[in-house]
Amino acid sequence: MAHCFALLAAALLAVLAVVAAQPDGWAMTDRFHGFRYELMLKNIDNVDKYIDSIQMEADKRNCFGWVQQSGGNKLHIVGEVRCAKPKGEDILQWFRDLKGAIVDDVKILVYPDTKIRLHFSHFKVLDSDRDTCFLDEPHKCVDLKSQDTEGTNAQPPIHSKEEL
Repeated sequence: MAHCFALLAAALLAVLAVVAAQPDGWAMTDRFHGFRYELMLKNIDNVDKYIDSIQMEADKRNCFGWVQQSGGNKLHIVGEVRCAKPKGEDILQWFRDLKGAIVDDVKILVYPDTKIRLHFSHFKVLDSDRDTCFLDEPHKCVDLKSQDTEGTNAQPPIHSKEEL
């Protein structure tokens, strides 16, 4: 019996040694780059143009994720992007460079674990009425309680990144 236990322990140690000795670049954070963004536009005339250009830039870099016109504020475009690390850093800079004549502000939250909340097989444009808000900025959920007109005390759906 002790001999079986010793063999099992040796096998377990061998597996742990292989896992611990994985080469550099194997971890998700070494291979991917993921972030959430919110663009604040100066006028509504450019919303469709920016949504199309975001999708085009993501597709060009083989990224996946989503974009939508915010249901809460029609001047805001929100979404998430995940790409291979070099392309992710490239599109992140592209987002930062949008601030200027048409875009008032750009808010970005880089995910340390690279994981985005909503996964699609491609970069998808979502309907503005789909609930995608988060507990924190950017694209933080607003408190709808003050807008309750039917006395239901309904609370907005508030989600952490991991919930959906």
